[in-house]
Amino acid sequence: MALSQTVLIVDDDPSTVLICRKALMSEGFHVLDASGSAEALKICAEYADDIHLLLFDLFLPRPDFRLADTESEFPCVHGHQLLVRVVEMRPAIRVICMSAASPTEIAAQGMKLGTIPFRLDRIPFLAKPFAMKGLLHVVRDTMAGPPLIHEECA
Repeated sequence: MALSQTVLIVDDDPSTVLICRKALMSEGFHVLDASGSAEALKICAEYADDIHLLLFDLFLPRPDFRLADTESEFPCVHGHQLLVRVVEMRPAIRVICMSAASPTEIAAQGMKLGTIPFRLDRIPFLAKPFAMKGLLHVVRDTMAGPPLIHEECA
């Protein structure tokens, strides 16, 4: 694994960020982290080098639970919208989503948010809680594969 690969971790749980950061740095990754979508979008827009992987919590705090300017360049958005916006900014990025929610809850939330240009069943998924070994396995597999591709959801 190349030492120059950069991972952006986005999770509102500081302990998850810490576990991921330690595991990834021990494997030679450069790690950026954000506690929410607005911070992650800002990093994606302003970070000068490549970001190779987005590791994000699918259920970030909902925008209506925070004070946010709707005209902001970096709005607070849910995990689904974060995914779409990051891939629009960085089309070559690879993606792993994580959540403590059940597959049923994830499917229901996706339905409420409407169609997104990706099939969520094709995005690598980490169920929380996870072991560092499992995290590193999914990261290696994802980094070896192609970037996420826009496609119509049926």
